[in-house]
Amino acid sequence: METINHTFLKKILSSHNPPLPAIQICHIRDLNIVDGAHYGEKQMGRMEKIDNNTLFQAGSISKTVFSLAVMKLIDRGKITLDEDINCYLSSWKLHAKNNKSVSLRHILSHTAALSIQGFPGYKNTDTLPDLIQILNGVTPANTNRVQIVGCPGKKFQYSGGGTTIAQQAIVDVMQQPFSTLMQELILAPAGMENSAYLQPLPAEMTAKAASGHDETGRPIAGKYFVYPELAAAGLWSTATDLAKLGVEVMKIFHGQKSKLGLAPNTLKSMLQPQLAHEQSADHFVGLGWFCCQNQGNFCISHAGQTEGFVAQLSLIPEQGQGMAIMINALNSWPIIQRLLTEGGFSPASI
Repeated sequence: METINHTFLKKILSSHNPPLPAIQICHIRDLNIVDGAHYGEKQMGRMEKIDNNTLFQAGSISKTVFSLAVMKLIDRGKITLDEDINCYLSSWKLHAKNNKSVSLRHILSHTAALSIQGFPGYKNTDTLPDLIQILNGVTPANTNRVQIVGCPGKKFQYSGGGTTIAQQAIVDVMQQPFSTLMQELILAPAGMENSAYLQPLPAEMTAKAASGHDETGRPIAGKYFVYPELAAAGLWSTATDLAKLGVEVMKIFHGQKSKLGLAPNTLKSMLQPQLAHEQSADHFVGLGWFCCQNQGNFCISHAGQTEGFVAQLSLIPEQGQGMAIMINALNSWPIIQRLLTEGGFSPASI
């Protein structure tokens, strides 16, 4: 795998319509970060350039990072994968349906048959709900109650609502603020110095953040939408920090010492099919990761999107290779696809 083709990158950015405000990329090879790039402006037309430390919203990549924290707590014996989630919930309960229980395994693999696929976020001027209001679907929450809508354990059904239930369960068990838990369990050990589960951002971090842009290229009013559903969509990060996490994950995969402190067998269990009819050669969802075999490579990844931001973390663990990409424009998925397949720094199999 070659390092980043900067000429190619500048070409596709300049040719995009409407123009992209900014992009961060970080490339992993042989279990090391070997190259990175950042181009563009925090907000289109403001002439303030981004750098490697500029913060972007990671969207649903938040779920992958959260899943690693859950698995660390399992390694420590604080929780288990297959217990009824209500055993860990003290401040809220999930109403059972047809006597079927939901577990953390179901939630992390999106097989829990739970409602609320994704969250729309809130304007900076909105009154924000707390997590219990979100789970109950009551004002000021802008989504309905999270509930069982099918039979758990039978099929894939993506649910940010399920991740939010898991967030509440972890907070109830550990009796610590969620942002603090994530900092202690994952962000600090992985060296993710420019990452935080904070919504909204404090003023000093807002100054470091890029502005999101809608499909037409217009800046988001108030700079960004707020996602109080932290585990599902609340991570702010950089391409470099996501790549740091990717390196640590792949070190575990290779049996090397990792700053994350996660057992190799625990990571292996995350990268296995969770439904009885799935095979390891299929495209499947593990625990917090989308997994596939493509052109002879086993690939793991997760994408993220919020109002005005998109992100991608893709890894080929066996080769120790991967790529993290963050863009502050909602219309930029075609760019990410081109970067992954045509840019000369990432194989088409990711």
